[in-house]
Amino acid sequence: MSFFGRIWSEKILPFVLARGPLLWAIALLLALPAALRTGSLYAHLKADVAALLPANAPSVQAKKALFARATGLTYLGVVVEVPPANGQADPAMGDALAFLDRVAEKVGAFPADEVTRVRRGTDEEQAFLEKNAPLYLDVDELIQLRDAIAEQRDYAVRKSTGADLSDDSEAPPTFDTSKIEAKYKSRIPPKKPGTIGTRFANSEQRTALILIEVGPLRSTKGGRASLFRQVKEAVVGSRLPPGARVGYTGDVAIEVEETEALLADLSLSTLVVLALVTLVLRLYFKVWKPVIALFPPLLVATVLAFAVASLPPFGVTELNSNTAFLGSIVIGNGINFAILFLARYVEVRRRPGGDQEAALREAFVATPAGTGTAAAAAGIAYAALAVTDFQGFRQFGFIGGLGMLFSWLSAYFLLPSLLRRFDGDDAPYRRRATGIAFSPFAALAQLVLRAPRALVALGFAATLAAGFSVAHHRDGAIEANFSKLRRRDTWQVGEGYWGRRMDALLGRYLTPVAILADDVASRNRIAAAVRASGGLATGGASTPLVAEVRTSEDVLPSKQTEKIVVIEEIKDSLTPKVLASLPEDKRIFLHKFFPSNDDAAAPLRPFGADALPTTFVAGLREHDGRIDRTVLVYPIPSQALWRGPTIAAFVGSLRNAAAVGLPEDPHSAARVAGSLPVSADILAALQKDGPRATLLAFLGVSVVTIFLFGRRGRVAGLVLGVLLFSVLQLAGLVLGLGMKVNFANFIAFPITFGIGVDYPANVLARWVTPAGPATARGRLEEAIVHAGSAVALCSATTIIGYGSLLLAQNQALFLFGVIAVLGEICCLMGALLFAPAVVAWATIGATDRQQPARES
Repeated sequence: MSFFGRIWSEKILPFVLARGPLLWAIALLLALPAALRTGSLYAHLKADVAALLPANAPSVQAKKALFARATGLTYLGVVVEVPPANGQADPAMGDALAFLDRVAEKVGAFPADEVTRVRRGTDEEQAFLEKNAPLYLDVDELIQLRDAIAEQRDYAVRKSTGADLSDDSEAPPTFDTSKIEAKYKSRIPPKKPGTIGTRFANSEQRTALILIEVGPLRSTKGGRASLFRQVKEAVVGSRLPPGARVGYTGDVAIEVEETEALLADLSLSTLVVLALVTLVLRLYFKVWKPVIALFPPLLVATVLAFAVASLPPFGVTELNSNTAFLGSIVIGNGINFAILFLARYVEVRRRPGGDQEAALREAFVATPAGTGTAAAAAGIAYAALAVTDFQGFRQFGFIGGLGMLFSWLSAYFLLPSLLRRFDGDDAPYRRRATGIAFSPFAALAQLVLRAPRALVALGFAATLAAGFSVAHHRDGAIEANFSKLRRRDTWQVGEGYWGRRMDALLGRYLTPVAILADDVASRNRIAAAVRASGGLATGGASTPLVAEVRTSEDVLPSKQTEKIVVIEEIKDSLTPKVLASLPEDKRIFLHKFFPSNDDAAAPLRPFGADALPTTFVAGLREHDGRIDRTVLVYPIPSQALWRGPTIAAFVGSLRNAAAVGLPEDPHSAARVAGSLPVSADILAALQKDGPRATLLAFLGVSVVTIFLFGRRGRVAGLVLGVLLFSVLQLAGLVLGLGMKVNFANFIAFPITFGIGVDYPANVLARWVTPAGPATARGRLEEAIVHAGSAVALCSATTIIGYGSLLLAQNQALFLFGVIAVLGEICCLMGALLFAPAVVAWATIGATDRQQPARES
């Protein structure tokens, strides 16, 4: 026995058993605040994908800068869908609008901290534009129109007085109003067929909408979730028309829907994991007390992992969509060390003459090599995630790595004294004693011993096939369609469905991408660059994705006093005779655009930003009242903006425009704020950090394996060979089944490295350190039956932990569960078939392999 082994068995084991109450007292004193801290972390769960990014990500910095400068834009839409008209009287749309009016009245009475305004349509904006439309023309355009009208007027006067001495065949002067009409229509877009007045409603689309502008929510307890709940109560109390359906959309609805789905999935998965893990353990061990004893140390380890991760230097202060399920995963993985300890303990207790003290000693001395290797490998795999910049990986790595450490420590420093105190009765073990010939793993051992060459050949062939599949995979392995990463039912009944209804009704996204300039000059350069490269002006590659580029110049006309002088001259020139001489369409347009001062319309007056409708300056107005330093880019609703390459190209073009406008700023990319830049940065982070974490995890577990197996180089080499086998099988399956890697399920690959070492390490550790004297055949048989069955139990509990994610509504987490379960299966095959087959083929003679199984 090595020096460490002697210290471990002669010093540490007696201390653990003698000082068990003291160790438990310390553990419980630490666990109480740790449990409170863990609860606090879950109370601050964030489903916002921006929480996955590091603080220095350009989109995160831009969002922070935007909210430091302005309030930002946050909406909650209430959408009503009515059944198709039956061809007779159709009161359904009227009933829907009346219903929304009732909701608007109730929600409009909410405090200003919660709701700043409820919009039912565009009546305010349209009235303002109809009154002030001429001021939105350029001065040169107004002068050209004035001169053309004056020429038309002079021609009409000459003809009516007979003062025209020119040839009668002279054509009357003409002027073109098409550009002016186009500008007017761009300000007041033509109504879609079926639009009902100025309301957000369309009878052909059978949809109506109100938009709730959300306040700062500074003093609202519960934030957006509380507001959403109050709005739903207002909807329920407003009598929805028969046959109609109501839904919610916008930023608030997305956040609440995804968070509620995570919490619901989390509660269900935790209950399922605990129930199924307990059942599987009871079926395997066939005794209750040691099974029950497994859980207190494990729960202590789990809450300590979360609590310590919240402290410096880790600093995990809130959980995100990647780390929400770590409680189930830490339990499912961390229980493995205690299971392997308990398997050896129960095995000894069932031997003739085996007592509890001997069982504790053998389990304590014989299992640390395998479980220590497994814990270190799993910890290294998690640590590889922690060295990345991506918060979704870092937090997972910190909590997971600490979970493995504390789970291993609890298995050896807390579990033994608990077993000694509560599991002293030998009778249950005597009643349950069985030989290995009756175990299903005895049949597996016979298969390995009888056909090792066939199993090795099959394993190598499968590895080569998987490697070939991975090497020749041509489609992108990373999931670039972000619509597949949301809640599963969102496109049928959730925010995704209702959001598309709203987008179709409005014709554009509500929330723009904001580009933050320093001054008017840089703003103008940015706006010009956006329009030139991907905007409205030149038909660049991004033109189909841009509905509007808006700055303060687009909403607050310049040179208003100068324009009003010209406008008055135009009105004076538009005499009844001049109007009568024009084609009817031009006459109607000009009379509406330049009403006579004799009409009831009030004369034009210069106005400032305070007179603009609030929707005109939403996103532009800063805390100090300025509106001239931001460029808003409104995308056209498009499925293309759910796809990663399109998002990356679009955001890249906007960041290039920011660089053009701000050439002195090396961090101009951090001036582009919005949900699309967040998505682009997540994709970039996955492409950057994914390969790095994978390589570090592989190298880390390889070093740990070689170090812990010491002089047994062939065993370490076999463990790493099984690791390669397992990982290639997993990659081949994932790509072969058409699955894609996303920001959640990628984590399954580094974790599989840890498991790929864990299982064969424990099986082979039992092979090299058997329970007693045995032949080479007997040692391998013992390893497969006893360690192999324990490893299979570990895998079953881990599959249950990962399998709980298959209940998740979130598609990204669901795919994480699928890939993690596939990884478990691949690792289990490697540990129970491939590794023992290599040992049997290389170390046991053909004659020995044919000997019958021995009893134990």
